[in-house]
Amino acid sequence: MIDFSPDPDVAMKCLWDWVDRWAASVEQMTDEQLDVPGFGTYPYGLDPEIPFIGIVRWTNRELIHHLAEVALLRDLHAAAT
Repeated sequence: MIDFSPDPDVAMKCLWDWVDRWAASVEQMTDEQLDVPGFGTYPYGLDPEIPFIGIVRWTNRELIHHLAEVALLRDLHAAAT
């Protein structure tokens, strides 16, 4: 479960904790696991058809662009105050 907080410091700590957890989990995977199609087990989209490394790549790309949006909103908020 995710604990949402209106406090930006708490929210950013939570976010980075989840990013660190994701990175640590991927780091522990073997090459064989990363090559397994369907290892992600999400039943929709391409998950059952592509190697898990493709899911890792897609997830990392999503994290990068959404975190860039968070950074932009943070900068806009700081400039407005």
